[in-house]
Amino acid sequence: MILLHGGLGSIGAWANQVPEVAKTHKVIAIDSRGHGRSTRDATPYSYALMASDVLALMDGKGIAKAPILGWSDGGIIALEIAINDPGRISGALTVGTNYSLDGLDPGVETNEVFAEHFGEAAMMYLPTPPTPDQFEAFVGDIVGMWGIQPNYNEEQLKSVSAPFTVVQALQGEAIVDEHAAKMAALLPGSTYVPPEGVSHFAMWQDPARMNGEIRTFLDAQ
Repeated sequence: MILLHGGLGSIGAWANQVPEVAKTHKVIAIDSRGHGRSTRDATPYSYALMASDVLALMDGKGIAKAPILGWSDGGIIALEIAINDPGRISGALTVGTNYSLDGLDPGVETNEVFAEHFGEAAMMYLPTPPTPDQFEAFVGDIVGMWGIQPNYNEEQLKSVSAPFTVVQALQGEAIVDEHAAKMAALLPGSTYVPPEGVSHFAMWQDPARMNGEIRTFLDAQ
């Protein structure tokens, strides 16, 4: 199973989930380009670009197809692969993921919990990257991408053949609940999971519940 973290994060986001997935699957956790220990170049960020990195890693390891666990931006990367390279993904569990800009909660920019995550991202980034002096530029590039992407349409979602489990916390700070429910309705054969009492960071706040959802998803693969 391929684990993809959210924007500004790193593979550390999945620390509570790796042991559960590893019970039955080989785990491949990826630091997206410019995140964690991964390098980046001057190529403008896009979800298609980051999806191409995932596919290149799969090619390098001889993996034809795999399920994906994707949080936030990681879930969008899973959508990108499911739409444009459907033969490479056997299914996905996404957490706090939108498919278009109208899915973003307008209050996210002033939300205190989300702002705290930005600070945590900086703390995780600074000790590990090849270019520790580029954090501000990196954040600017990611935020710029968020301003114009993702922008998938309903027909693209309806074309997806891989089964999705769409987890959208009802106390989420970033994604509008109705948008996530609509995404699940558009994805053929998907499962919608709206847990109470957790937010966009559900896998940290209630790892046991998240691990249970992951196990249910994997058991159905």
